[in-house]
Amino acid sequence: VGYTGRSALFRVGISGGFAPVTCQWRKDGAVVVGAESAECWLHDVTFADAGLYSAEVSDGHTDVLETRHAELTVIQGVPAASAGILALLAFMGILLASRSRRKT
Repeated sequence: VGYTGRSALFRVGISGGFAPVTCQWRKDGAVVVGAESAECWLHDVTFADAGLYSAEVSDGHTDVLETRHAELTVIQGVPAASAGILALLAFMGILLASRSRRKT
């Protein structure tokens, strides 16, 4: 799950083969430009980033291997500053509620 405005990360473990090993990430079958390492970072996620992600790994000497697909579902996120303020307000609400219970 990814949240709008936040970052998402896909990672694949690569071992064996002959150097150099290459990796190319794909989204819904299309190449993700610039995603050519074991990690695929998506920054400032939007609803357009939702889809099926996979990586093609090759050592240039054997067949190209493709990972299983991982689905990214994107939901509306709360900006980090707002999340902190909401947490503080929730904490203050708990304190006020506990104080009002003590008076009765």
